[in-house]
Amino acid sequence: MKVKFAELGITDPDVWEEVKTVLESGRFIGGPLLKEFAGKWADICGAKYCVPTASGSAALVQVIKGQRIGQRENVVLVPAYSFAATVLSVMEAGCKPLYVDVLPNGLMDLVQARELCDNVHVDMVLTVHLYGQYLETDAGWIAQSDNPYVSLIEDACQAHGVVDCVQGAAACFSFYPSKNLGAAGDAGAVVTNHKVLNDYVAASINYGDPVGKKYVHTYPGTNARMDAIQAAVLLVKLGQFYEDQAKRDHIAHRYTNGGIRSIATMRPTSWHLYPVLVHNRKVVMDRFREVTIEVGNHYPYVLPDIVDGAVRGDIKNARFLSKHVLTLPIGPHMDDNDADYVIEQFHDLLEPEELDGRLVWRLKDAH
Repeated sequence: MKVKFAELGITDPDVWEEVKTVLESGRFIGGPLLKEFAGKWADICGAKYCVPTASGSAALVQVIKGQRIGQRENVVLVPAYSFAATVLSVMEAGCKPLYVDVLPNGLMDLVQARELCDNVHVDMVLTVHLYGQYLETDAGWIAQSDNPYVSLIEDACQAHGVVDCVQGAAACFSFYPSKNLGAAGDAGAVVTNHKVLNDYVAASINYGDPVGKKYVHTYPGTNARMDAIQAAVLLVKLGQFYEDQAKRDHIAHRYTNGGIRSIATMRPTSWHLYPVLVHNRKVVMDRFREVTIEVGNHYPYVLPDIVDGAVRGDIKNARFLSKHVLTLPIGPHMDDNDADYVIEQFHDLLEPEELDGRLVWRLKDAH
């Protein structure tokens, strides 16, 4: 049998019908569907406001710009391990990254982060809910930091459904097709409880025009809007969102009960990804491919190797994860038979080994 990493095709006739309605209306930019989706997503996230955007990256860029202080180059604290878009957004917003290590589960090391905020100049902290794990920050160091002016921004692009309150200035989401809530193309959103930031983002993604106005250009904005077709797709998919989340949770528990232990240990989690640690990742991926199981590589780099920035302290956890993480297929497209086949092949191919206090799997015939 074949187990796909994800199933991105959209065959739901309700989605097709809703898209057809948009196409026939000719109302492709703005309109009631955007407003409806914004309201529903804000409610899900426990936020007052939501601005739909063209992508998760666009959401991050505009929020960071909205939090900039003065004309100087602002410093943004960033985890050293994440998808490239996290730090590329910092650079596009005209800021400078300052990297901090992550924990063995891939989440930002908040102890190291707080020490940096207390001892060096930091304007913003950009946390990442990696793999869908919820990183609770507001109750930790940032509320007690000696620097009360630091702004917290959440990269929640993998954490759909687990962010039920905005901890800082804003949380940013991606609705890329492979996400837990995926559009039929690029799309994203900013959720916030701050009206000033909401109004800034809403204007900045629309050439600087405030909502309801035209040819005003209050800010030096751009075109980073979500289109109505994506809003239509997302609105229909919201109807099965929690059911799909439950299916991910079910597959994750089946993996765990089948003797596979994920490094994504923080709860709650959306189970966007199910990461494990392996030796010789490329060869392991090839072996899974031979038994028709699609696996992923999230992510094969540390961010300082992509974008220059200051690195304070050791980022050994980030480097270790970049070399050893393998992600197993997970999603609502899978059933118990799919999960059991993955478990069977996983144990046929791999055996556990402890390395530096971590469970790392190696090929049985690699000795």
